[in-house]
Amino acid sequence: MELTWRLAAIAGCVALAACVAFAVLWPHRHRPGDLRPLANTNRLTRLPEYRRARRRNAISVWSAVALLVVSFGAAVVATARPTGLPTLTHGSEAAAPQDIMICAGAPASDAPVTATLQFFADSARGFTTERIGLSSANRRVVPLTRDYQYAAAEFTAYARHIKRSDARPFVAPVRYTGYTPNIDDLLALCMTGFPPAAGSSTPRRSVIYVGPEASNDDAGRLFTAAALRDLAAANKIQVNAIIVGDGGGTVSALVHDTGGRSHSATDIGASLRDITRHPPPADRTNVAAKPLETPDVALLVALLAACGAAWWRHRSAEHAQWRTWRWAGFGVAALLLIAAGIRPTIGATAPPPQTAGAREPNIFLVVDRSSNMTAPGADGRSHAAEASADIAQLIDRYPTARFAVVGFASGPVVEWPLSADGWSLKPVVTTPVTYRTTELTPPDAGAASTVLRYQLLSAVQQYPDAKNLVYYLGAGTPESVTPQREFDLPEGVVAGGAVIGYGGDAVPTLPAVAQQIGVPYVQRTEAGLPAEALTDVARPAEQPTGQAERGTELYWVLSGLAAVLLLVELFLTLREAARTRLDRVRL
Repeated sequence: MELTWRLAAIAGCVALAACVAFAVLWPHRHRPGDLRPLANTNRLTRLPEYRRARRRNAISVWSAVALLVVSFGAAVVATARPTGLPTLTHGSEAAAPQDIMICAGAPASDAPVTATLQFFADSARGFTTERIGLSSANRRVVPLTRDYQYAAAEFTAYARHIKRSDARPFVAPVRYTGYTPNIDDLLALCMTGFPPAAGSSTPRRSVIYVGPEASNDDAGRLFTAAALRDLAAANKIQVNAIIVGDGGGTVSALVHDTGGRSHSATDIGASLRDITRHPPPADRTNVAAKPLETPDVALLVALLAACGAAWWRHRSAEHAQWRTWRWAGFGVAALLLIAAGIRPTIGATAPPPQTAGAREPNIFLVVDRSSNMTAPGADGRSHAAEASADIAQLIDRYPTARFAVVGFASGPVVEWPLSADGWSLKPVVTTPVTYRTTELTPPDAGAASTVLRYQLLSAVQQYPDAKNLVYYLGAGTPESVTPQREFDLPEGVVAGGAVIGYGGDAVPTLPAVAQQIGVPYVQRTEAGLPAEALTDVARPAEQPTGQAERGTELYWVLSGLAAVLLLVELFLTLREAARTRLDRVRL
């Protein structure tokens, strides 16, 4: 626990000490109504009834004094604006972003994996700031993305075993020599799917593994159990697991070391709900996730102690006249503490949800996959191979950016959703790909116009502070006689980019595309990507903390007033205890 206003706590301690000193040391003045001392009271004070009354009076008074001290101290703590205490509200910190990587250690046809994919296909539609991804034994099936529609479609397709194209299998058909795939290396692949944190902001990261337990044998592995622990600790990753079969291996140990949760593959839905209800804790080094004041416990203790003190005072004074204003003081103090617990605030608005890399640029790669890209370029390679090299250069140029890849020939395909996982994108784009076309479906230079439009609209909604760059890489449609679709993009959304033409035949078509998108047209040369095609992006500013939108809380004013009333009552109770002699207790 930390106190924002330590001076208030010091002032409270000084006031309490002064109250006790004055109540005990200040001389008493006898009033006409005071009881007078009696003579020859020895026989009276030895009576059992008198001793019981004396004992009851002492217990009541000093219990009330103790509870008043506790109530006053708790009210002072609340007035000092504490942080770090348990809180009764979930609004004590800004919504911290979360990254979730599903790690499939078994084929998609296995029932636990199928149930997991369907669970997150349904859950993804309700996400707001989360990024979700999917990794299989040797492939990044879905990179971490906030394109929830794409993620839900991919998860559903693999969960329902819908036939995919040969270019996108759940597990790539790779034949290894001198290496055997294993669970430990799969976990390392899943943990490397988290992009580097932007600036000082680190999202909450969790891996949810579904599959069999890993053995403790380190033979033939690239990553040992110790290396996995170091990788998880360095990247602040929490590992959770749904284990098929017996546990007790390296997966269970990694779950324990990272503070995650482990379940057997019996009730997949209940296990995943339990895991998602217990996400990793927010990174306290993230400015956006710093906690607000947490006076709830102190206010609750002060209220309960004040009510207890009032009950003891009522018990000790039930046969005596007690002034009404004393009861009113207790009532007003209790009402002030209750009002403080409501946490009234002036000028408060809901803090904006924090998004990982909110100011990093969004780069949309619109890539021609038609047969026109198979023609050789100036350096002897095909245009498709040149485009792959240029995309790799763009990834290196903007290492913290989010990339989306839209391929097209006669129609568009979202090959890669908007994601900051450039490390996984590079191997995908280095392999030249072309789509088959027919005479009935010829290539269309504007085939990706609708998809690009909706991708840009989605990016503006999710990342309103980020710049959007569009790079169109194509060879045009020199032999097409059909009208080409035009790009109709939202005005003012595209902040830069270029249309890059491959081959001399691209000139008649692509300058018009560049004009429609609102970026310059450049011709690709043998030297590679032209310098004028690269857009300078300013260094992103720091993430907003949301502090200005929290408003001014007034609970500490109310708890301070309650502390003053409690201190007055404590002073009067101590004065009565010091003034009342034991041989004048009313029977």
